[in-house]
Amino acid sequence: MFILKQSSVLLPCLIFTTLGSVSTAIAQTTPSEIAQTETTTELFVKPQYGVNFTTGPGSGYESSYGSFYGWFPFAQDGTSQLLFTEARGNIDTDNGNWGGNVALGYRNFSGKTILGGYIGYDVRGLEDWTTHQIGLGVEALNPGWEARVNGYIPVGDRRETIRNSTLSSSTTSNTTTNTVVSDPTFSSNNLVVTADTLTTITTTTRTIRELISEESLGGLDIETGAKLTTWQNGFLKGFLGSYLYSGDRTETFLGIRGRLEAKFSNLNLGLGLESDGEFGTNLIFSIGANFGGQPSKASDSKTDNLVLPLQRQRNIALNQFREFTEQTETSTVTNTTTSDPVVLNNPVTGQPWFFSHVNLESMSDGSGTEEDPNNLIATALGIVPQDGNGIVYVEGTGTSSPGFTVPANVKVVSSAPLLPQVLNSVPALPSVDVTSSVLTGNVTLPRAGTGDRPEITSDVGFSNGGGELNGFEFNNGSRITFADIGGTVTVANNVINNSTGDAIEANISNGSTTTINVLNNQIDNPQLTGGMTVPSADGIDIEVSGNSNVTLLAEGNTITNSQNSGIELETNPNSDAPNSSLNSTITNNQITNSGGDGILFLHNSNVAMTMTVDNNAIDQAGLLGNGITRTPGPPAVDIGAGGFGVGVITLGDGNLALAITNNQISNTQDAKIGIAVNPAFVYLDSAASTVLGGSGSGNITPDNPLVTVFLQTEFAGSSRIDADISGNNLTGSGAGIDDLSSLVGMNGVGYNLSNYNNGSFTAIAGNNGTVCLNLENNMADSIGGSGFQFVRNNSSQITNFSPMSGSFFFGPSNPQLIIGTNTGNTGSVNTPDLPTTSGVCN
Repeated sequence: MFILKQSSVLLPCLIFTTLGSVSTAIAQTTPSEIAQTETTTELFVKPQYGVNFTTGPGSGYESSYGSFYGWFPFAQDGTSQLLFTEARGNIDTDNGNWGGNVALGYRNFSGKTILGGYIGYDVRGLEDWTTHQIGLGVEALNPGWEARVNGYIPVGDRRETIRNSTLSSSTTSNTTTNTVVSDPTFSSNNLVVTADTLTTITTTTRTIRELISEESLGGLDIETGAKLTTWQNGFLKGFLGSYLYSGDRTETFLGIRGRLEAKFSNLNLGLGLESDGEFGTNLIFSIGANFGGQPSKASDSKTDNLVLPLQRQRNIALNQFREFTEQTETSTVTNTTTSDPVVLNNPVTGQPWFFSHVNLESMSDGSGTEEDPNNLIATALGIVPQDGNGIVYVEGTGTSSPGFTVPANVKVVSSAPLLPQVLNSVPALPSVDVTSSVLTGNVTLPRAGTGDRPEITSDVGFSNGGGELNGFEFNNGSRITFADIGGTVTVANNVINNSTGDAIEANISNGSTTTINVLNNQIDNPQLTGGMTVPSADGIDIEVSGNSNVTLLAEGNTITNSQNSGIELETNPNSDAPNSSLNSTITNNQITNSGGDGILFLHNSNVAMTMTVDNNAIDQAGLLGNGITRTPGPPAVDIGAGGFGVGVITLGDGNLALAITNNQISNTQDAKIGIAVNPAFVYLDSAASTVLGGSGSGNITPDNPLVTVFLQTEFAGSSRIDADISGNNLTGSGAGIDDLSSLVGMNGVGYNLSNYNNGSFTAIAGNNGTVCLNLENNMADSIGGSGFQFVRNNSSQITNFSPMSGSFFFGPSNPQLIIGTNTGNTGSVNTPDLPTTSGVCN
């Protein structure tokens, strides 16, 4: 229990404003207590006051500063324990900024060495902000030496920007003009729009600023020291220590500090030297005076240490740092100018579009204007011009019978689908001229997206020069078919159900150059009727021969229940002109429940081509076993279950750049993806099998196309496929192809077709063909024992054939199967025949 005596009752001061005498509390004493005092040595200390001046800069501060402080004991027992407070105020000499601290301390002086500790609160006022920290520390004070550790913990806001200077500023202005159309309406045979010209002025100001910021530093310091010499009423002490600081934007740094402290009665002098990597090396001088603290008896070392002010960093340590910011301010002002109604022109010809209007529900056949429409498509086709500006616009629910042929350069569209700019060519969006302004964007035709698709009950074709058919429905066996035309043909947004034969069929054999766009059509159940023995009804079938050149885009189509392939492409099917070409992009289609292959390309040509098959979903290919591999061969055996997911087969000498990427293919009868380059044997229809299986050779003539197909496969050339196979997901069931190692052809020559089509992915190189594969990030289920099957078919090559004698001539072959890259794939690999080699694909 503390005994309060003399100065033992004082107010604890957080902020003091005056220094003065403190009255002591006078306690009543008993005679026994007086006797105890006379026999026991007790030490009671008095309050102490002082002033000090410290030069700057130092670690964490720039300016010199003056201090005044008070040290107040408020509870002491005279023999071992002392509680005290210390309050200090600081004033910077450069700018008058203030600061200070208050601390609550404890010292135990029962032994020769005084042990103590404290906790305090520091504040420092700056020009634009105030920073705060918590201080705490421990100390050991011996008559001959001292040691202490202090810690500093910032609290509250630690960082403030004190200067924001603009280094540079620049302003730019940009004016753009864009014209859009609105309020499209029909007038007579024209499309009238309002043109809104938008003038946009964009002003951008770019400013670079320099920011000077301050932040308070947290850290600790430690020092030890000893008395170097003493004299009457004074001494000289030396100290050595270290300090460590860090901040949010200041990396941790370490410094060293040494100082000397001299005392002459009430006068104190100090000289310090400190150095660190952040603030450099600084020499610091201090001078001060203190009063009080001693009892009335003579001072001794223990008393001096007991009233010693706390030795710690008296200013909150700060650091300044510089940073640069770039600020961009943009303002936009748009002015709109609206024109009078104008007629919309064809951007290609510069002439007004001409609309021939059809309303199938009209009671009479009119003139074809908006105000007096035709009620027959045939009548409108006779009115519309064929100069590239003509559009037949069909509205109303009804049936058009018979079918028709789209005239050259004419668009026949209905109002059923919400047409995204029927005035565009596919796939690019051209600019559309309105008087002197250039318009870019979509123009939706009035009333588009209303009503049902008009029904067409007979076939529709196209004239030479091409055209567009958009937004109709075909039932009762009708379909879209055209042959031997050039130009651009677009078939879009149509529904074709139960067609008799291929739903969309093109046969280009007259040397034309044709672009075919098949977009967003719905095809269901194309089939052949009438007892046909070779089923071949496809959803989309494109055949190119006669040195013709075709570019195909098949995108966004949904094809279900086709009797044969969902999409089938073929060049030179009759082997009569090996220089035809078909470059194709097949993307974003859904093909389900095809009787044969999902997508098939028979590349029977000496011309280099490209093919991209991307992001298609194919499921249940080969349900009817009508695919390319499902035909009888000599002798009459089946070489496959009849359905690739995607099958690509080359037969001539032309190379193919192939990309099969990001497709989802599941549950096919044969391989999900099958690539065959010049295989020794591909397919043979029943008629050719009958001919070759007979006893004579008289029926084997070049005039028999079925036989010619077979011969072309046997005379397969030396083409090369460079294929990018990446990102495909190949899952589900699949039967693969039978083991045909015992199969023997004419003259006793073996075909060596073992393991011909096992695996979710199969690549076959035959004769003098080359397959080069880059395989990346595919997932392939194991089918027939492997996910990826690589086959080099090394059978002898038939180099010549005499149709008059039926004789075959054989020569050597050298198939090559090259693996370029093989990374990120999931699925087992099998190479049952000759091994693959490493190389670089083109």
